[in-house]
Amino acid sequence: MSSSETQSLPRSVARMVQAIHKLNSAELASIFVQDAILVDEAKQYYGREFIQEWCQEALVNRKATITVKEEKTVGNETWIRVLMDGDFEADYGITEPFTLYFHFILQGDEIWHLRINGIAPHEPTMRAVWASRGNLENPLWSVRHDIRRVPEVPEGWIKVRVAAVGLNFPDIFTLRGLGMHQLTFPLVLGNEAAGTLEDGTEVIIFPVMGNPKFEGDVTMDPIDTSLESVPRPGAYWQSI
Repeated sequence: MSSSETQSLPRSVARMVQAIHKLNSAELASIFVQDAILVDEAKQYYGREFIQEWCQEALVNRKATITVKEEKTVGNETWIRVLMDGDFEADYGITEPFTLYFHFILQGDEIWHLRINGIAPHEPTMRAVWASRGNLENPLWSVRHDIRRVPEVPEGWIKVRVAAVGLNFPDIFTLRGLGMHQLTFPLVLGNEAAGTLEDGTEVIIFPVMGNPKFEGDVTMDPIDTSLESVPRPGAYWQSI
């Protein structure tokens, strides 16, 4: 590790980079405040004890290495872009170095919050609940709740700024890896939502199972602000 790699970083961030280079989980955990939070690809770890366990499993046991490629600090927040390598093939099928972003929120000379993922600071994000993979025996193990990239909206689709989303029993089938169509994970959950269109129109999103021309008490006619989401596979946002 060259001194130039960490000389412009805040002290606590530089110490963490050095601890990763040394694969020292105890030293790494000591850089965090006692009630710190670490979020690694939406899986959350609370407190030094669990952060040290994460370091041992995610970094030390896999002989991980990082190279800092870019950094930016604004106030008490620091982002670094790193190139990570290590023994990740058995669990993740990764055989080449890959890019990760570390987003730190600092408290004095210590780290209060650290989020690790593949999302660059300039990319638009949304908060979502999703299934990381199908798990037939323990579906709730697959639930993740964090920020994700805002999906690209194909031409002709309608964008809704979601204010509230509902999860229900069909999402358990998704978490188990079961569905009417082949599922591709990670997969955002939710079949019902309420929000607004770009022009401010309030809408409700709900699945339609049956005749799409049915008109009854549950329709929004003649206001025509109902959107169906079931005919396309996947979560509700993939169909609007």
